[in-house]
Amino acid sequence: SGAAYVFNYEPLTLRWTKVAKLTAGNSSRDDKFGVSVAVYGDTVAVGAPNHRNSAGVSVGAVFVVLRKKWTKMYTLAPAELSEDAYFGYSLTVRDTVMMVSAYDASGDGMVFVYGRLVGQMWAIRSILHPSSPLNGYFFGESLSVIEYKQFPSVTTSTVKNSTSTSSSPCAVTTAVLAVGAPGAGEQAGSVYVFATLPYFSEPHCVEEGEGGVEVDDSTAQLRCNDSSPFYAFGDSLTFGTSFSGPFMSILCHYVH
Repeated sequence: SGAAYVFNYEPLTLRWTKVAKLTAGNSSRDDKFGVSVAVYGDTVAVGAPNHRNSAGVSVGAVFVVLRKKWTKMYTLAPAELSEDAYFGYSLTVRDTVMMVSAYDASGDGMVFVYGRLVGQMWAIRSILHPSSPLNGYFFGESLSVIEYKQFPSVTTSTVKNSTSTSSSPCAVTTAVLAVGAPGAGEQAGSVYVFATLPYFSEPHCVEEGEGGVEVDDSTAQLRCNDSSPFYAFGDSLTFGTSFSGPFMSILCHYVH
């Protein structure tokens, strides 16, 4: 059934101490609880892609807990998924938004975008699909998201030898989501980039410690120029940052 262990770092002793062991109370032996884990602030989410629903069908689930309230779990499991969707295989959490993949749903894969309502109650806000989907894309086998702040724009104007400068009142936080589809193109693989992730339903100015962007469904599809069939480009990916801005590392490996 699996388990997820929570450790707390003690800076004075330079040691990690186990504070909790998370398990799904109604799990079975093949749930694969703990295949994916995401942590953001006080929220811990654990994926169990083989978890069975109340009808005994293996569709997957995600279990969400709050820090220091380890026994109170909230379960995410879309009712519309069919058997072997592998919901919860990959997941990531940012602020009040959680992204969960079901890489074999409908044969090509989906990514569910959840928004937090109250406490640990979550609701589906949108469902992401690959463009021109085909069976075996495995869209969502890997997920990665990065946030960055767009600095306020500065406008300078000169009128009658006097110069005035104005700027927008606050910065806007933008999030970029990358979704791997290593099965696309005869398993050559692709990575889909969702350029602006909807944190809020309307444009939102953010102050220090907040997050939010304007909804935009624009996407891009990345392929490796030298990828041949069975290279599985996008099987694993991650974002990073440098002085010049965000960058992405993408794994491909020969699978045949």
